[in-house]
Amino acid sequence: MGLLALMLAVFFYRGGISGFALSMASNALLSRDTTKADRWLTVAQRLSGSTPQVEYLLAKKTRMDRSFVDMTSHLKAALKQGVDPDLLEKEQVLANVSLGEIDSLSESRVKRWIAEKGPDVGDVVDAYANGLATLSRFEDASSLLEAYERDFPGDPMVNYRFGIMNEHIRGNEKAEKEYATALFKDPKHVQAAWRLARIKSGKNNPEEAIKILLKFDNGKQSLAIKTFLAACYLQTGDLDKSRALFQAVVEKGHAACQESYKVVDEVPERFLAASDLGVLEVKLGNWEEAKKYLDMALKENPRDFVARNSYGQVLRRLGLEEQSGIEFARIKEERAEFDKITVLRDRINQNQSDTAARVQMGKILFKYESERFGLFWIRGALAYDPNCQEAHQFLAEYYESKCDDTNSRENEMFRAKAAYHRSQLKTLEAEPNSAS
Repeated sequence: MGLLALMLAVFFYRGGISGFALSMASNALLSRDTTKADRWLTVAQRLSGSTPQVEYLLAKKTRMDRSFVDMTSHLKAALKQGVDPDLLEKEQVLANVSLGEIDSLSESRVKRWIAEKGPDVGDVVDAYANGLATLSRFEDASSLLEAYERDFPGDPMVNYRFGIMNEHIRGNEKAEKEYATALFKDPKHVQAAWRLARIKSGKNNPEEAIKILLKFDNGKQSLAIKTFLAACYLQTGDLDKSRALFQAVVEKGHAACQESYKVVDEVPERFLAASDLGVLEVKLGNWEEAKKYLDMALKENPRDFVARNSYGQVLRRLGLEEQSGIEFARIKEERAEFDKITVLRDRINQNQSDTAARVQMGKILFKYESERFGLFWIRGALAYDPNCQEAHQFLAEYYESKCDDTNSRENEMFRAKAAYHRSQLKTLEAEPNSAS
């Protein structure tokens, strides 16, 4: 009885159930399992509310989930509640670095944290490797991951990151092996499973993709998995099963789908289920239904090229000739611009430092297909030439366009980024022979 009483006393001294939940959340984040961490943090919040450690761990979790606006909110709350400012600054630095916003100071700090080999070294390496890859510094990212793997050979993060880099340079065979290895090391690695299934589907092997995906059709990733399964069933010719799954996902709404995709490390700009269901209804000749779903998709993202390709046809079938004419003219313009991308890619393949080609391709993608991919190529130009005025000009205008008159956390972030690029432009314009 005495020993039991002592154990209970220690348990409650350390925070009881709430302290245990926070400890479990912290351990989950060290393993980069944000889904498990979220469950434990929810328990801790119900029991203790918004404590300093809860806010700090929520900041770390939202940073890992790439929900940076939420991260900023939790960092401010943690600072108000007395959390060590150095810990909070580390989270902000890792967020910036993971996005490819790497300067000499942040890079030296990240390298020091890695050399210290603290318990979160895997998280630091993951963020740094992702940022390096974002800037197309693939050799540096590879060296970093190889060095980390020598010390931690069982961490699937290394293989996952190598898989993503190989996909980016169109080395799908190597990527497939890396994702399979990540899954061997951790059979619950949903992000690796997702990308492995995508490669299988791309190789016209939807049956294998379906086998992989069915193992993960649960939890927060379920809507993303169901959308992918629907696409795979469509590949196999099972239109009824595909349609039923797409409809089930669409009913949950776009916002719920986006949250689900975060779990599999994807943030699609299209409302995929609505877009693909609309295209399927076109195949079946259900024009009214097709229009309903394509309208949903285009409302969420007017750049959805897949939806727009079918939309003109649907409008014409429904007798809306004037609207269909506008759509077909737009599609014609888009296709002419996309034809330029092949030429620009060839230029970049021949000369990785061709920043003019990178910016031009980024602008085309930004306007006609994907804001995210467009920004990726424009930011990438700055990795090769930090003085690229055209890139700074575009990014300054982009962040300024995202601001409104409110003082929201998101606006603070946009204003800071716009101010940075404006200051870079001002410095460059004051220097002779700085135009590039």
